[in-house]
Order: sequence, then C-alpha cells, then structure tokens
Amino acid sequence: MEYIRTYWPIAFCVIQIVGIWAAWSIRHGLASKEDLSTQSDLIVQQADKVKDLEHEIELLEVQFRHMPTGSDFTTVKVELAKLCSDSTSTCNYVRNLDAAIKRIESHLLKEK
Repeated sequence: MEYIRTYWPIAFCVIQIVGIWAAWSIRHGLASKEDLSTQSDLIVQQADKVKDLEHEIELLEVQFRHMPTGSDFTTVKVELAKLCSDSTSTCNYVRNLDAAIKRIESHLLKEK
C-alpha cells in the first residue's frame, strides 16, 4: 500500500499521457465531416463518369452489331468472283461479235 502512495503521481501522469495519446490517435484516425463530404462528392463524380462510360460502351456495342461479319465478306468475295467471271465472258462475247461484224463489213465492201 505504501508503494502506491509513493508512486501514485507518476502512475497518474503515465495514465494521463497514455489517455491523451489514445484520444489523439483516435481523433486523427477517424475521418472528419469535411473529409466524408469530399469523399462522397468524389464518389458521385466517379459514378457519373462510370455511367457515361457505360453509355458509350452500349453505343459501341450497337455499332459493332451492325458491322459486317466474316461470312458477309465471304459472300461479297464470292459475288465479286461471279461478277468478274461474267464480265470476262461478256468481253469474249463482245469480241466475237466484233469479229463477226468486221467479217460482214468486209464481205459487204468486197461486193460493191
């Protein structure tokens, strides 16, 4: 008991210092109302940006759905090959007609 009577002022000071340190640590560890309002404003801004980006992504998805696929390009390639084939045969037919017309012209010119 005498031990407590002798050292109680030192123990009281140590307890006070530890209490003040704990209060200071808790105060700095917790967020203030200003910090919370600033953070909530930032969260709202970020949420708005995310919504805008989601809208842009949806628009891009719609545009990508309308783009031609590989099968569309294959179809165009096949049709173009058919067109080239038809144009080649038409060219040959026109050459044959040209030759026939020249023969007829030369025959008619010889008889006159």
